Amino acid sequence: MKIIKLKDPKKIEALKITENFSAKEFACNHCKEVVIEEQLVYQLQQLRDIFNTGIIITSGYRCPTHNARVGGSKQSLHIKGKAADFTMLGEINAFQVFTEACKIFNRVGLYQSSNNPLSAYMHVDSGEKGTWWLSYPVASSGRTKRIYVYYKSLANLAKAISADKQRDWLNMVI
Repeated sequence: MKIIKLKDPKKIEALKITENFSAKEFACNHCKEVVIEEQLVYQLQQLRDIFNTGIIITSGYRCPTHNARVGGSKQSLHIKGKAADFTMLGEINAFQVFTEACKIFNRVGLYQSSNNPLSAYMHVDSGEKGTWWLSYPVASSGRTKRIYVYYKSLANLAKAISADKQRDWLNMVI
């Protein structure tokens, strides 16, 4: 897969990758460099076209320094430019977006917001095909800890969502 790598601020500002996504949206919040897999951006465009609304990239490329600061895994695909986190304009049902994203991306994670239990954001990447997860915050010893539950089957993930009495996954918005 082709990886776009840019350091020059003028090139980053000028490069439009798809109809609705530009390179600067994927820039690291720390060093401002861009490293992004071109196919991932095309897939995000496909998802945007399905819902006909804007996608706001909240985390694209992360240099190792920034990734460590935000508590990312040392193996994070954000470091390689193969992952993006996003929200969407408007209030779209997060589970519907998740369902469509699973048809487009290799791996998809749905995250309950730490600030609003009925709000969510999503992670997509080009890692090993067929991995999906749910993530939610839990208060522990006065701190908030994030829990990750991974599924190899979408059917098992759907059962877990239906059985979860603490989180209303089906009514979260992204």
